[in-house]
Amino acid sequence: MASKAAKFSTDYLPKEQMHAALLALPDVLLNLVGEHKIVAMYGWKTKIHGSLHWQPMNDDTRWMQYLIEDSIEQKIVTPGESDFIFEVPAKRLEVMFCHESDIHLDGTDDELLQQFMTSEPYLQMHWHTQADVQKSMSKDA
Repeated sequence: MASKAAKFSTDYLPKEQMHAALLALPDVLLNLVGEHKIVAMYGWKTKIHGSLHWQPMNDDTRWMQYLIEDSIEQKIVTPGESDFIFEVPAKRLEVMFCHESDIHLDGTDDELLQQFMTSEPYLQMHWHTQADVQKSMSKDA
């Protein structure tokens, strides 16, 4: 479900599209922010001990592809079924690949969020604003 807490959320995506979007993330971030420290976290429905959920893992845009590939290969993360979160420091950009098979986008740098949403493959996705989601939820109530 689109998140009412995030600034932007996609529609539900097929698992193959979630997988491709997750694998595209390192190149997109490297292009947008260059060589930069990032923080990754495993979340809901990741196949790892519960005490390791939501624990920050420091990484770098140059090497994060290995974290993503290894996490998928080791079946810690299943795209579209597990939460996998990435943050650029100072919370400028936060990307959650959600267990509900959508992507949540948040952060303090609105320009960076727009650049992210207009980068391939994310440009091909339909993004809902937080206000759209709240309006839709109030209609359904």
